[in-house]
Amino acid sequence: MTSFVCFVFMETTVNDLILSAVKQAVLRSNKPFSKIAFCGLNKEYRKKFKNEFEDHGFGLGFFEGLEEAKTFLLP
Repeated sequence: MTSFVCFVFMETTVNDLILSAVKQAVLRSNKPFSKIAFCGLNKEYRKKFKNEFEDHGFGLGFFEGLEEAKTFLLP
């Protein structure tokens, strides 16, 4: 069974520590994620998150709002 997850950072100041914590949580979960959505990241952190996650075999989506993310995640 595949899993989906959405991280919402709309009112959060994201930094490298948060990036590292999210990466560890995803990779240590041992779940077969097929898609991961991120909401509310600025341009700098969209690029950083993409670089950290792009080689792990799941689809990545970066969105301004939850409705867009929901459309991406649900089949």
